[in-house]
Amino acid sequence: MTKHYKVKLGDKAALINKLEKVGVQVDSFDIKNDKLDDTFEFTVTDPNTIKTIDTILSQSPKINQIKEQLKAMIREELKAFRNKE
Repeated sequence: MTKHYKVKLGDKAALINKLEKVGVQVDSFDIKNDKLDDTFEFTVTDPNTIKTIDTILSQSPKINQIKEQLKAMIREELKAFRNKE
């Protein structure tokens, strides 16, 4: 199982610190920074690590995942579109 994460660059330190506190070692070579997008990305293959990261992200609303931002924007657009009809 592989999961790809894309998180705001400003939340990088917070996420890495939380992961290291629970014993997940993050290799900085696996992280790709995208300064144009203001995000960083990484991929995880271990199912236990995926579960840990998902738990941390769900418990940390300040760590802002891009996917969640996109979902919220799409929902708003759909609401606006439906209201026009």
